[in-house]
Amino acid sequence: MINAKRFLIASALFFSLVTLLFLNATKILTVPEALMQQSDLIVVLGGDSGSRIKRGVELFTAGYTIYIHMLSIPNHLLIILYCTKN
Repeated sequence: MINAKRFLIASALFFSLVTLLFLNATKILTVPEALMQQSDLIVVLGGDSGSRIKRGVELFTAGYTIYIHMLSIPNHLLIILYCTKN
């Protein structure tokens, strides 16, 4: 009985932490404009209305990197776009 209680408490804490991280992912993964600098690679994760991809392309064309890697899964089809600037 004690093991079951520990398991439930640990599970509740784990899922609370995962939910908290998921809800704050934008704040965690986004770099403020003032801190941006040259990068080796920009990785753009899809799954929104396209604003992430648009911003990734803006950063790419602004010269923040020479490599951009985009991932998107529309209709369960994985699309990977990898561009380089010469």
